[in-house]
Amino acid sequence: ITSLSPNPAEAQVSVAYRLAPTITEGSVQLTNMMGMVVKSEPLNITSTIVNLNVSDLIYGQYTVKLVASNGEVLDSKVLIVRQS
Repeated sequence: ITSLSPNPAEAQVSVAYRLAPTITEGSVQLTNMMGMVVKSEPLNITSTIVNLNVSDLIYGQYTVKLVASNGEVLDSKVLIVRQS
């Protein structure tokens, strides 16, 4: 994950990432503080950005994870969601 923007986020967050050439499938997952996946979007290997709608989430701290198809967490970053 190269960037999360904006952070803190209110409505949407853009997750910019860079994949190794060996990664052909995976997802961007958003987990709450209990480790539950609350959002998941498939990776597009021809793109470098995934946009996540976070407007339906409650205020708090979440973890954005870049996950390979085999379940390996490739990277993670902390995201703060705030209400507008």
